[in-house]
Amino acid sequence: MKLFNCPVCGSKANKAGHTLFCKCGWSKSLNKKTEMMIQKNIVKNIFIAGFGLMALAMYLGHWGSASLKIAPLKISQWTGQLNKDSFTKLSDICASLKKYDCVEKAHISFFRSSGNLEILEQLGDFQYRRKKFNQANKTYNQYFTNKGNSVKAAYNYARILEKAGNTEAALSYYKYALEARPGTIQVTVMRSYIDLLVKSGQRNKAKQELLKLKPLLSRVGSLVKQEYNRWNKQVISHGS
Repeated sequence: MKLFNCPVCGSKANKAGHTLFCKCGWSKSLNKKTEMMIQKNIVKNIFIAGFGLMALAMYLGHWGSASLKIAPLKISQWTGQLNKDSFTKLSDICASLKKYDCVEKAHISFFRSSGNLEILEQLGDFQYRRKKFNQANKTYNQYFTNKGNSVKAAYNYARILEKAGNTEAALSYYKYALEARPGTIQVTVMRSYIDLLVKSGQRNKAKQELLKLKPLLSRVGSLVKQEYNRWNKQVISHGS
């Protein structure tokens, strides 16, 4: 049984009877105090190992038939060794079992080890769809601080900022999303942008934005034109 390091060569020493010995030739007789300490260490190690196995068994029990697949993936996650393939497998298993917190944690772990901004964007979108707006706010803030440029992420972030009452920041991200696709009318984004401009008393700014869109109306369908007319009426009615 290996218990201590050999003071001569540093290898693990072995115990036989009342003697410690090492393969290098070193040996030492044990007194009663040392033997008691060894016994305590043995009991302690057995307890720790048993507790660890019990905890692992209980944890894996929550995964049912997926426990054998999930075990190596969770170990990779805990040790910071997730790669793209293992992350995808872990995330898919968690999602299939509706363990959505596990999905989030998988994204967080993989982003930390990879620095992949696409994963951070996916995390923000997932949190947004779960209505975890405070967490999504932090995720999107980190995403854009690191030079993320997704239009969808910008729109989601603007919506979150608007809900939080951060009007100017919300307007800036709506504007960012709109300017990312020049020459097009993004109805959903523009609707939110115009609504917030009007709500915040920036009617003239809303008028200017609508004038910029006017040349594009000849290239869009009737539904978009109807929406444009609704925005115009909205701006006028709030100014009367």
